Amino acid sequence: MTTIKLKLLSCSNSAVGAPGSNVEKIDLNEWQTDPKCCKPPGEAEILLQLTPAAKTIESIEICNAGTALIEVLAANSADEPRSYSVLLPVQIIMSPTECKSGSNRNRSRVFDTS
Repeated sequence: MTTIKLKLLSCSNSAVGAPGSNVEKIDLNEWQTDPKCCKPPGEAEILLQLTPAAKTIESIEICNAGTALIEVLAANSADEPRSYSVLLPVQIIMSPTECKSGSNRNRSRVFDTS
């Protein structure tokens, strides 16, 4: 399986010390939001471009850093306006209890087509 590099196009919110640009780095890809800045509160988005462009995505690994829910959408960057499709529907990464206590913030999950 080939690892695809990511290019940051935009980031709605970043915490000091864990900016969205970190996702471009192979060895340090932690992006965190500043909870005081999210609008609406608790929501943030990051727009990434796959380089080189992927024809087929077989799996996605999400390394959590305190996120409760995640959803992955995909679109062809050549399409204007962009029409997004759900690549990974909303997934619960942390339970409400874990969110409140701050426990299990750094687990990793792999979602694949099998």
